[in-house]
Amino acid sequence: FLDHFNHDSKFGYAYEDHLPSFQDEKFYQMEGYLFPDTYTFYQEMDVELVCQKILENFNDKITKDMYDRMDALNVTLDQTITLASMIQAEAGNTEQMATISSVFWNRLNNATEYPLLQSDPTTKYVEEVIKPHSESYNEDLYTSYDTYQCTGLPAGPICNPGIEAIQAALYPDNTNYYFFYSNIDTKETYFAETIQEHEANQKKVQGQQAAAEESAAAEENSEEDSDGTEE
Repeated sequence: FLDHFNHDSKFGYAYEDHLPSFQDEKFYQMEGYLFPDTYTFYQEMDVELVCQKILENFNDKITKDMYDRMDALNVTLDQTITLASMIQAEAGNTEQMATISSVFWNRLNNATEYPLLQSDPTTKYVEEVIKPHSESYNEDLYTSYDTYQCTGLPAGPICNPGIEAIQAALYPDNTNYYFFYSNIDTKETYFAETIQEHEANQKKVQGQQAAAEESAAAEENSEEDSDGTEE
């Protein structure tokens, strides 16, 4: 399926005209285009029909209004899906997506001061997806996906974004934020305009996590003491 989806799934859909010329230089050529949804398949269904059903759904989801918005923003479909994939991977919930999008857009629009997007999931994609499945060591490929090393957007999507993330990529909030930091335990995300505010948010989250760990340890000790009393 992966081989067919990435190399042979061409059905003449409108989105295919918007794919970049460097599509074959990506790790997974069609990463980002497997629209996350509920699909009905049949046992022993031909792989081409499986791919067609998925890609027809993707094609239907990307409307003319979206293409018009991409033209207004001067971004391609692939850049939109790439940005949306980062938003999808970073957001703890859909309500955060447009604000997270604004951070990336603010950095992209101020590339001189903020040349790197510095998105942790892009590094994770290199370490957990690309490297374990690469036939040979390819530093240029790794660098092209890691936004702590490459400037601007990565070489391609790092997951398959849903419609909320795609909309957020096209319609970011209007903010002055250049940083965000998330508490992966609570799914809360804290935004900052300056590096000083960002570092304060980091300390806040680290304090929250340390307090949560202490509370969990205390609760575990209490349960052990209770079990000992019962015995």
